[in-house]
Formats: sequence, C-alpha cells, structure tokens
Amino acid sequence: MQKIPLKTIIILPCLAILFSGCSFHVSKNGTETVEAKTQVPKVKLEDTFDIEKYQVEEGDTFANIMANYGVSYSDMLDIVSSSMEMYDLTKVVVGHEFRKYTKEKKLIKIEYDIDAEDYILIEKNSEGVAVSKKTIEYEVTVTSANATIDSSLFLAGSKVGISDETILGMAEILAWNIDFATQVQQGDSFSVVYEERTRNGNPSRPGNILAVSFTNSGVKHQAYRFVDSNEKEGYYDEKGNSLVRQFLRAPLHYSRITSGFAYARFHPILGKNTPHRAIDYAAPVGTPIMATADGTVTFAGWSTIGYGNFIDVKHNGIYSTQYAHLSRFGKGIKAGAHVQQGQIIGYVGSTGYSTGPHLHYQIKKNGHLVNPLEIELPAGDPIPEDQKEAFQKFIEPYKDRI
Repeated sequence: MQKIPLKTIIILPCLAILFSGCSFHVSKNGTETVEAKTQVPKVKLEDTFDIEKYQVEEGDTFANIMANYGVSYSDMLDIVSSSMEMYDLTKVVVGHEFRKYTKEKKLIKIEYDIDAEDYILIEKNSEGVAVSKKTIEYEVTVTSANATIDSSLFLAGSKVGISDETILGMAEILAWNIDFATQVQQGDSFSVVYEERTRNGNPSRPGNILAVSFTNSGVKHQAYRFVDSNEKEGYYDEKGNSLVRQFLRAPLHYSRITSGFAYARFHPILGKNTPHRAIDYAAPVGTPIMATADGTVTFAGWSTIGYGNFIDVKHNGIYSTQYAHLSRFGKGIKAGAHVQQGQIIGYVGSTGYSTGPHLHYQIKKNGHLVNPLEIELPAGDPIPEDQKEAFQKFIEPYKDRI
C-alpha cells in the first residue's frame, strides 16, 4: 500500500450548540422549493482530534493498513475476529475510506466505511480494542424535481439535477408497473421527492426516495415510501396498495426483446410456423437470470423438446415460470430446491434449438401459457387496515409535490 495519507486536522466546534428544527428554503433550476431541517449534535469541548484519511487502493489488505496505522498484529487479529459477525474486514473494498483519529499522537479510534449507510468503529480501550457497527449520520435535505423525457430518462433527470442513482431507484420502485427498458418513450414525464445528503458538509450519495410519480403513455403511476409500526418499509400507491408484485416484470437485465408472444411465428430452425407463447430476451452469454417469484424448482436439466438447459419453477397452485436455452444453472439449482424472488437460478446461453444467446421466458397460469408482458401480476400485501389512517396522514404533504 502506498502510504501517502492526506493528513488534515479537524477541530470540532468549541461551543456546544444544538440547532433543532431550523427550517430554510432553497431553490434550484428545474426543481420545486426545498424545505430542510438540520440538527447538529452537541459537541464536547475536548473532542479535538487529528484525523488521517486513507482510501483503499488495489492490492491493499486490512493487515497492512493496520500495520501502517501502528496497530499490532495481535490487535489486528482481535479486530478481525470481533467484527466477523458484523463485517468481514479481510475483504476491504477499493475506494472505501479509513479514518484514523489521534490525540497528541495517541491512537484513539479507527473508522472504516462499509457502504453508504454503515461504518465499522474500532476503539482502543484498557482491554485492547472494541469493535462496533455504526450508522452514518447525514445532514438531510428533502428536495423535489420534475422533468419530461425528450430523448432519454437519464438525460431528463440530469437536466434538473437528479443523480443517476436516484433515477435507477425510481425505476426500481416502479419496475412492477413499468418496464423501463422497453416502455419509456418521449413525452413521458415524472416527479420525484427524495433526500439529498451531505456528510460533514460534503455531498454524498442520495438518500431515500419519498414519493414518485411517472406518467407513461398517459397513465400516471404513483409511489409513496412508508415505514409501518413494525418497521416494515415499502412503497405503496395513494390507496395503500403495495407496488411490489409477487412476480418481477422481467427475469434479467436485457438489451432487447427479439421475439414476442405469438400464436404463430416462423421458427428459424424448424423452418415452419409454430406458436411462440413466450418472450425472448436478447442478452450476452453469462448474463444472470433471476427467479421472478418465490417458488420450488420442479425441473432443472436438459430439455428433450429443444429448450436446451431448462428450468421449471412452481410458485403456487396457479402460477409457474419456465426459463430456456441457459448456458448453465445457478448454484444449488435442482429439482426440489426452493428459490426466492431475485435469486440467480441460471445464466443466458444458446443451448437447444437456438440461433443466438437469449432467454426464452414463459409464464403458465392454471397450466396455460399467458403473455408475460400483458398479464396482471398479483400484488404484495397492502397497508394494514389499522395503519391506513397513519399512511394517509404521512403521504399528504407529498401529494402536491408529485
């Protein structure tokens, strides 16, 4: 590890000041008025440290970073052992940050950012070291923006200051209602209310999307984030119906649809018209394929009717899904295996009667093949009756912003 740390001395405020409920308004191009509330924790006068920051580089290990920080090998082993249930520190990630806090050249603590939400805290004490997992504290500003798509979804968002990460989050929330790979078009519009976050005054990754609406082909879809009394988080429409469906809209990230659902289609290998009651998704060989819903694998093997490597998953007494032409199966995928929605069950290939890499995906309802792009997929659980009043009260401030 090249150790050329940028050493900065951060002097925390000498006065213990607590700002509570301070409101202000900010305007920016393409966005609505922003209301923000900031709280600054009380700070002790003696909390003054020298802070040395270091970003993990290619080839770094936790052991050599700790050695450069002056941590003994035995303490390093204790730290790894103590943190194992929280995070495996032997797998530090390139680009993630370590911070070393010292006072009068004496090591006080070390922090390591696991991701955008949590960090590992390592503290020296009389018995050696103590390790804990902490939540990153951000200064949060709630903001909103709206746009109309002229060329692409991402460009429309960029023009009004919305990050790609927020656009992707918006698409994920509404993915059960809109296929963002094929259905988004010029003239569609959207509004989103979301959290902008800063950490110690520096811009950070965006926070939660609180509300979003997307008008696609004249149909408006809305979603509101709500955390119920049982700490269950979800996104719901304005009536409290869950946006999550029991089935994913598509089983993979694909480039295009090469063949749609048809009762007669010319088969390029058989040389005649045959039914194609499925959707063919083009994607590179090796692209992961996900189970579109929870279920049990009833078959995983070689098809004798031209499907090559083939998987059949039974979801309940009504629905089953099938995946064909796979290059290989996912780990543990065999008859009798239970799979969860989003679990990788195989990889795109071109086995069997196939002219190129793609996934042949079909859905059966009550034993009959149905169009995966048109079927009304069953929804998840709605807001519980005893919490609908709280939900309506919670989303009221956001209705006028989307």
